Amino acid sequence: MCLYKSLSDAEFCEKVYEILFSHCSKEHNIQDKLECYFLRSFSSINKRFKRVTRRTIFEVFNEIMAEKAISMLKEKQCFEVMLDLGFKYESNFARWLKTIKGKNPSDITG
Repeated sequence: MCLYKSLSDAEFCEKVYEILFSHCSKEHNIQDKLECYFLRSFSSINKRFKRVTRRTIFEVFNEIMAEKAISMLKEKQCFEVMLDLGFKYESNFARWLKTIKGKNPSDITG
């Protein structure tokens, strides 16, 4: 376990990014993972992260997931990617990707 207050802002953000990358799926509860690691409330973790990066943890998490989705769509079918990322419906996945990246899955695969 690391000590929340003993980490520099750079070390703290690096660890948050590491946790986000390693749990890149909607199935994973990022809030719980971060709270468990830092032994702090998600609210306080997100406040510190936003103070340093000017972005919320969920904004960064969605960006990471969208980048992963785009790279996966180049190799897999849309339904495989959406299931791998934890989406239940293809329409929700397509709308989410369009919102985050401005692209439909068909723009990437086709």
